[in-house]
Amino acid sequence: RSENVKMEGEAGAMDDERYAEQDVDRTFEEEDEAAYEDNLQEEMLPAHQILAEAAASSGDEDDVISDQDPEEEEVEGQMLEEEGVAYRSLISLDLRNNDIASLREEVSAMQGLRVVLMCHNDVKELPVVIGQLPNLTFFAATHNKIRHVPADLGFLRRSLRTLRLDNNNLESVPAAFASLQALEELFLDQNRISEFGAGLLPGAFPALKRLFLNDNGLSKW
Repeated sequence: RSENVKMEGEAGAMDDERYAEQDVDRTFEEEDEAAYEDNLQEEMLPAHQILAEAAASSGDEDDVISDQDPEEEEVEGQMLEEEGVAYRSLISLDLRNNDIASLREEVSAMQGLRVVLMCHNDVKELPVVIGQLPNLTFFAATHNKIRHVPADLGFLRRSLRTLRLDNNNLESVPAAFASLQALEELFLDQNRISEFGAGLLPGAFPALKRLFLNDNGLSKW
């Protein structure tokens, strides 16, 4: 029996080594495909899981509230229902798959928001109020009709780490992006951007680690 255990252990070790070698030998194309699949899966993640990953990437794991915590409050898939209600304790706001075109000014009172999801709506211009959320680290508004991004987004220069505006109607890279000094991930794939970098200040995106511009019809880099 001990010989069988030893043989199984050696076989397991050989498998681990083989898988490690396969990982090392992955081509760039495979890595790109894997990253794209991760993007698609991320879009379907529940808000609390996105929040946890965003906090982990910023080193704030201790601040994350688990989905079992009875004190956690989230608004998922619906607009605010009562005028003047601030929901000051919210840390994530999920408004995906609605018919929202903008956000009310009252949202600016939600100073604790760290994650806002507005994917699959009817947004044509990024709401100005987004720039008034000083703790926002993750914002996604994919699959809308966004053509314009206000300069107010630059107020999030020290907090915003992930910005997802893929699948919109952007024709250029907004100048406000140059102010986002903490931005690590920028998703602009499947827009109408023909040139990247024009009008951006030297030294823009000092923290950027992942940039997605595929399916834009770029003619100049």
